[in-house]
Amino acid sequence: MRIHTIVLAATAAASLLPGRVSAQTAPPAQPAATQAAPAKPAGLGNWWEKSSLSYSPVPENWLTHITSNLSFTDARGNTHGTQFGWQTDLVFRKKQFTDRVLVDLRDADMTYGLGGGLTDYQERTLRNHAEYDLTKEALLVAGVEHIHNTLYFIDSRNTVYGGAGWTLLDQGPHKIDVIGGIGVSSFVFQKDEMAKINPTAVAAFKTTTPTSGAGLVMEGWSWKFSDNIALRQDMSYLGYFDRDLGELVTFNVNIDIPVRKHLSIGPRYSLKYETNIYMDALGVEPLDKTLTLGVKFSF
Repeated sequence: MRIHTIVLAATAAASLLPGRVSAQTAPPAQPAATQAAPAKPAGLGNWWEKSSLSYSPVPENWLTHITSNLSFTDARGNTHGTQFGWQTDLVFRKKQFTDRVLVDLRDADMTYGLGGGLTDYQERTLRNHAEYDLTKEALLVAGVEHIHNTLYFIDSRNTVYGGAGWTLLDQGPHKIDVIGGIGVSSFVFQKDEMAKINPTAVAAFKTTTPTSGAGLVMEGWSWKFSDNIALRQDMSYLGYFDRDLGELVTFNVNIDIPVRKHLSIGPRYSLKYETNIYMDALGVEPLDKTLTLGVKFSF
């Protein structure tokens, strides 16, 4: 399935930084103990992309960052229907603890002309990913994720995972991070909907509510062409111990090109490969490709 759309995105960031407290000099005859306030780190920059231990001292107060992307397509004529997408990323940090919350909603109802077929699905992803920095290079991670995807006949996939990460390279314009871990996923497939397509295969399934452990690997690479332009790429692999549930691979790459102070444009290319016995039996294609041209406003 190929989707080409224009994305209008809005980004807002707010940081709560520890303030400075001016100390008053006590009279010489009456010495008093003074309580120093935490110093304000200079130049936090994109702190959500860095380890908290990159700063000395580590910021004491809460830091908050919000990014929101909205896309909408309305087609009439040979191609008829609508597509809607909304993704919001929230990042919270307190000292060495960072919490990353993702809300991703997708809805498509498109009929393509000249025998191009149709697309009708809803996808919801909710994720809470927590990190604790051990050193500038090492961290512990844990998270929970809920997915609903009618295209793959998944009513719900709930995953709990944990692991550790390491910065392999942080030199000049390049930064590479990896995370490895294990998790457990519980599925609920849409049995009634699947039976409408292939009742024989559905009747032969051992279960439509499987649970399996899994191994996971995540990788991220950023390459800064200049102070304002950067290419970012990320990839993830989730392999289930129950081979009936197969594997899930994602790959994303994007670049932001500034136009004005608060305006940038750039393409994003995404691949998603997923396979299991349920999708195979129903003839669902395992590979999805998405190309978006984004317009981003930053404040």
